[in-house]
Amino acid sequence: MNEQHVIKLRVQIEQYVFNKLKEIYWQFPQKISSNTTFKELEQYSDSDLTDPGLLIYIEEDLGVEISDEEALSLDSQNVAALINSIARHLQYIERS
Repeated sequence: MNEQHVIKLRVQIEQYVFNKLKEIYWQFPQKISSNTTFKELEQYSDSDLTDPGLLIYIEEDLGVEISDEEALSLDSQNVAALINSIARHLQYIERS
């Protein structure tokens, strides 16, 4: 199990996501940005956002839970959608 990161600011979420995606999609020839789509990234890896290993890693690392339905929805969007989803889940946890 991974040690959970303490993330409170959106900029920290963005940095975490960009770094994690760089590790996974290291062959992607451009800089990964908020506008990069998962379809673009998936051309350079066998993994996609719906890959349970990737999603479980992010969830455990950040202490959030993203449903399978949400992951399927995010897979057809861009990196900003994943960042927004994580931010919503973290805000929910902080309010609970």
